[in-house]
Amino acid sequence: MTALPDELLQWLFTPSALYQTPSQADGYGLHQERVERAKGIEFLFRVGLQLGMHQHTMSAAAVFFHRFYMRYSFVDYHRFEIAATCLFLAGKVEENGRKLHDVACAVIIKLHRGSTSSSQAQSTTELVKTHEREVARFEHLITVYELLLADALAFDLEVSHVQGVLVIALDELLAPEDVGDMAWTVASDTFYTPLCVLHTPNIVAAACHLLALALLRQPDLPWQYLSPSSPSPETEKWKAAFSLSTASDLAAVRDSIAVQLEFWHSLDDDTRRQFNTKLEDVPAHLTALSAPEDSRNLASYAPAGAGTSPHINGTNGNENGKVWTVVGGEGTPWQSQSGAGTPWGEGGRTSPTPAAEADASQSVLEEGREHRGPPGTSTPRGRGSPWAETPPSA
Repeated sequence: MTALPDELLQWLFTPSALYQTPSQADGYGLHQERVERAKGIEFLFRVGLQLGMHQHTMSAAAVFFHRFYMRYSFVDYHRFEIAATCLFLAGKVEENGRKLHDVACAVIIKLHRGSTSSSQAQSTTELVKTHEREVARFEHLITVYELLLADALAFDLEVSHVQGVLVIALDELLAPEDVGDMAWTVASDTFYTPLCVLHTPNIVAAACHLLALALLRQPDLPWQYLSPSSPSPETEKWKAAFSLSTASDLAAVRDSIAVQLEFWHSLDDDTRRQFNTKLEDVPAHLTALSAPEDSRNLASYAPAGAGTSPHINGTNGNENGKVWTVVGGEGTPWQSQSGAGTPWGEGGRTSPTPAAEADASQSVLEEGREHRGPPGTSTPRGRGSPWAETPPSA
């Protein structure tokens, strides 16, 4: 495979690693975790659009989101919390920043808009004023989580964008406008899957281009580009445009296509409407579109045996067999995901009793209808949320 730059080495995982994430050590299955990732990205995109952020900023935030959950669990950190923090940090990194208060307000608007008939009738200003206590809580939460997120990312905040690769490659190939638009749409949809932590941007971009050709032209036409046994000047030009030089690169493109098709085929009409994608623009023959020969989707990497495997990126455990991912070295405030030393101190990460959980189940938010929230609010939270009884003083 093409030699990888050093900054990408720690962020590319094998597909089998998706069966060994912290979330799965906490009892999630792969399908459940993929749904959580997709819903988190959907929420991230909606908040980003509410804030008027650029596409590259939202894309960087999506990459941060997927990388974070390769090292932490959805049980400990709710997707809404981390999505908001990823947007705030990505805004700084991509020089497209938004004020902390504006990000918190956008989160609350997206969480509560449409949850009740009264919230639908309220103006944005009225809605924020009604939930000003929760806005203050989210401001505090994002401030706390920003350092946690940066540490989980090893302060490696520079992201290479799939869309950037696509623009350059499509210019070289003199691709028609409709193909370019569809490839861009597919590239946005790839963030609902973990492709950004499985393959390099040029691999994913090449897969997006071929999927665009398949959806707009003929379902099986573009797969000829992936056959190493039938080179042609057109194929060689395509490979050069996307910097594909080896058979393993072509295999990675095949697998990327299979993963994206796996996601699309898993959506029924009701589920598809929950996502802010352009899937309604995809022709009807999507359901009949099959992956290239010899490609592998994520389901094909399911381990044969049962049981919990240690995580990659460093492991530790206790006498009961509980395994967690170590993110920092000794002395870091979040050196493990269970036990003492967590950044929230006393009681911040203890699991609530069933009665307390029921008392906190007030939220009717977004499409997912969450059932966890800090006392006196209806916003969801993860097990590690640093919610206080009262908002922090200004």
